[in-house]
Amino acid sequence: MKLKRILERTDISDDLRAELEKFQAENEKKVAELKKANEEALAEVVDLKNQNNEKDKFFSIIAHDLRGPLGNFSELCGILMEDLQAMSIKDLQEAANAMHLSAKNLFQLLENLLIWSKARMGLTQPVMKPVLLLTIIDRVENMYLQAAKKKGLSVVKIDGELMVHCDEYLVETVLRNLLGNAVKYCMRGDIITVSAERMDNEVLVSVMDTGIGMSPEILRELFCLNSKSQRPGTDGEPSTGLGLLLCKEFVELHGGHIWAESEKGVGSAFHFTIPLSFDHQISDR
Repeated sequence: MKLKRILERTDISDDLRAELEKFQAENEKKVAELKKANEEALAEVVDLKNQNNEKDKFFSIIAHDLRGPLGNFSELCGILMEDLQAMSIKDLQEAANAMHLSAKNLFQLLENLLIWSKARMGLTQPVMKPVLLLTIIDRVENMYLQAAKKKGLSVVKIDGELMVHCDEYLVETVLRNLLGNAVKYCMRGDIITVSAERMDNEVLVSVMDTGIGMSPEILRELFCLNSKSQRPGTDGEPSTGLGLLLCKEFVELHGGHIWAESEKGVGSAFHFTIPLSFDHQISDR
């Protein structure tokens, strides 16, 4: 303010005025730089706080969900050690099936944890190439045919000869999680539909089901590292919520978006976009 008042005076020389104006400009520049640096520092503090909260939730998930499969496995081992001689072939088969399920759930959880942590550290870089989307859908559908059959579900696939520009493994992981969730939260007789359609230079992929659906509260927390979105499947299948976090990470690595629509008791629909193959884009021009 004092400098401004001095510059407003008429009894100072032109050289002094020029020097003062230069000083004022440099001062304003430094103030602007300090303000920008302060804003960046505050943004980093907020980001670090968010990362720390995310880390705490992450460790909470690990502690909670590793305990379940490991506890079941340990308990079944104890039963076998104590009662092996008295168990029938049928009892042994049931125990073996339960142990296999616990081990499978544990492996899936650890695999998702590893993939998700690598993505968060920036170690997952997509290898993009033209891929026929139908081949990925067919492969993922075959993974869940037995599980769907066991639950009495119908999986409907809407065919399409769309070529997409993507990392095949990452898109397969997204579809595997979405279709696995659809099977998990459906009742006997429900229908799951997998479809893909072109939208300008993107492809919209949808996995829809007529299952149990979700409440608005669960829907809001779906793509967050939050325990509120975790719930068992219709046959008691475990859930960590990490699968959907992977889906979000991998879709965004492709420059796409993922979202969900659901109504409790009616069903759910998950949609995501990925780039159309460059060959498709060029052939239309």
